[in-house]
Amino acid sequence: MALVSYLGKARKLVRTHYPEAMTAVQPKANWAGPGTLPGGLADMYANFGPVDLRLSYWPADLTLPSLRKLWGLQAGYIYDPSTGEQFKNWDENHTVIGRAGDDCVYVFDSRDEKVYQVRYKRMRWKATLVFESIGEYCMVVVALSVVCKDLGDELTDAKGKMTEEAGDKALMELFELMGRDIDRAEAMLVRLGWIQPDED
Repeated sequence: MALVSYLGKARKLVRTHYPEAMTAVQPKANWAGPGTLPGGLADMYANFGPVDLRLSYWPADLTLPSLRKLWGLQAGYIYDPSTGEQFKNWDENHTVIGRAGDDCVYVFDSRDEKVYQVRYKRMRWKATLVFESIGEYCMVVVALSVVCKDLGDELTDAKGKMTEEAGDKALMELFELMGRDIDRAEAMLVRLGWIQPDED
């Protein structure tokens, strides 16, 4: 199953590059939010199980919360943290699963079990498909965090844009993880804004 395979690759990358980090099987009962935990998220915490995993990432560090803290991550998106009241302009099928700055918020959609990046624009949230599954999301963000960690200050140029070296290194990382499919790896990095589309 591709989902479990991707989650296994994510866990292996964490163990290799973040040896101090914790991953653990986390049961559905750890979900602190209303209703039932969506199946794809249950799979993520059963087969990968990040425990407040802080990753080097671009444009800002990204944290994969433990399941107990996942509902807390919804504050300001699904509900007002001061009153607990749910916002009406938020898609009830979306669960925030990661945030790397104000303009890089990832959500899991319980309808198609894919991962979208959302931006607040013109008084509403706009969602753009980025990852085909929660497993692909976990594998890719951990792999790209390794690139960020390795390159450090050399990841971006003086204007804060991704360097060509960083784009090339990221492409090779995803190429190996995605079955040596260069087109798929390149398309992923274009969607994430790490590289520009090839105009040739």
